[in-house]
Amino acid sequence: DDFEKAEATGFTPLPDGKYQARVDTIRIEPNKKTNELALRMDLVVAVGEHKDRKVVYYKGINEKQIPYLKADLARIGVNPEPFSKIESYFPGVLDKILEVEMKTSKPGQDGKTYSNLYINKTVGTAPDGAAGNAKIDTSNLPF
Repeated sequence: DDFEKAEATGFTPLPDGKYQARVDTIRIEPNKKTNELALRMDLVVAVGEHKDRKVVYYKGINEKQIPYLKADLARIGVNPEPFSKIESYFPGVLDKILEVEMKTSKPGQDGKTYSNLYINKTVGTAPDGAAGNAKIDTSNLPF
């Protein structure tokens, strides 16, 4: 009965702005379209109006994206040498609280816009995965 009464909802991306989000998962996975490898982090907003909303950081591991990936990894305290050992750093990334920024692109030639997630810095670590109990700096957030 509940299923029949419920209205279907659509996915709405996070509005543009800065957020503090906890790293919930991190992994290397193949891109479904190109089969290239990519780094994926599933993040959960830790504070504010959009608390508990999920957002995905996704960066291809290719010649064009590696400089950006390297900079983002440095912002979260990861400098894998050699890069082939990247997965050994993943446990230390889990539960970090990151300041991220969501920006929507201007429409391209195809008329589409895209939501882009940027990592600004690490702001803390959630104890035992309990992001709601973490001490998080909220002084510079717009909400």
